[in-house]
Amino acid sequence: MKKILICALVTAMITGGTCFVVAQAPGAGEAATKEGATKSAEQGPTREIYGKIQSIKGTMFTLQTRSGVLVQVDAKPAVTAERSVNLLVGHTISVKGTMDKAGVLHAEILQKAKDSPTIWPADR
Repeated sequence: MKKILICALVTAMITGGTCFVVAQAPGAGEAATKEGATKSAEQGPTREIYGKIQSIKGTMFTLQTRSGVLVQVDAKPAVTAERSVNLLVGHTISVKGTMDKAGVLHAEILQKAKDSPTIWPADR
């Protein structure tokens, strides 16, 4: 089944197709989709911020943004997915993830950033 899906995707990309439908048997995929929708509804939209690491404790760290605001970041999702740089106090990074109701940013991607805040893109 995976080979068929991959072949269909490659064929669509090569021929410039913009729309195709892949039928999927009901089952585990539906549960995962519902769980993912619930999780993102609880956490909110994806955010991307830049800043300097102030402190690290386990997989949690505090990031100071260019405006001086301190943001708590949970690096565990990014580290688990192997989408993280080494975290060191004083280094500047870009964090992409979702903010929960408690104000903790759950990082999906952690990347090194230039040391100069003037060249960082706007936080979003």
